[in-house]
Amino acid sequence: MGVEIDSKSWYNNQKDEINELVFLSGNLFHYSSPCPGYEINQDSSAYVNIDNKTGFLMVADGMGGHAKGDLASKTALSTLSSQLKKYHDTKPVCEIILDSIDKINEKITKSDDMGGTTLTICEFSKNYVRFFNIGDSFGLVMNSKGVFRFRTIDDSITGYGVESGLITEEKALVHEESNVITNALGFGDYRVEVSCKQKVEKGDVILISTDGLSANLTTEVITGEISSGESENRLASLVNLARTQMMDESAKIRNPDDLTCFLYVVN
Repeated sequence: MGVEIDSKSWYNNQKDEINELVFLSGNLFHYSSPCPGYEINQDSSAYVNIDNKTGFLMVADGMGGHAKGDLASKTALSTLSSQLKKYHDTKPVCEIILDSIDKINEKITKSDDMGGTTLTICEFSKNYVRFFNIGDSFGLVMNSKGVFRFRTIDDSITGYGVESGLITEEKALVHEESNVITNALGFGDYRVEVSCKQKVEKGDVILISTDGLSANLTTEVITGEISSGESENRLASLVNLARTQMMDESAKIRNPDDLTCFLYVVN
């Protein structure tokens, strides 16, 4: 009899609350809610915990409006979770993920009932993490002293501008094309940005999120909010800041959106 794999998924989540979960050898914190004023949450999220060293966190941001986007993100994560729960050491995990993404893209592209979706995956294995990214959902790693070490690059016009130094994050957040992405699943061609393996140590913080955070807060603000304090309070503070900004009509930076994120502190 095989070992039971721990996993959980959230589709069209409506609860405005932080969930505390057991993941790997520590605690994981999760949040997901729809855009202020809307009932449909097009984000999906999931985790798969293989054992105390190997696990996966995933977020997907559906596009195409209401049910189309919600269904696309749900299809992506339900398919991927199903494949990862079959994980075993005889097949490279990178191969499992890339094969699954190819199947997801084909399934969504051929459907008339689904829009597109972004996808960000964080793979945990022993003493490293690795990110797989499509679109402008993102992942980052910060050390125990609050120093930002790694962030995925947003597949968007402004994301490339920020990465190349042509535009600041502050200007990118108010740019007229800030919501234009250049890569997603469900539109035929796509590419997967696979990061190098990022070594992690005790106290390091891993955050993955849909762009509900990054469309409203700079990386500096995000890392500042999660740099200290109890893990649950860190995520609550970050979410509250982003949501308050979304609802403040006088805010200089204001991009209301669904918001979904995971925060994990390495033990």
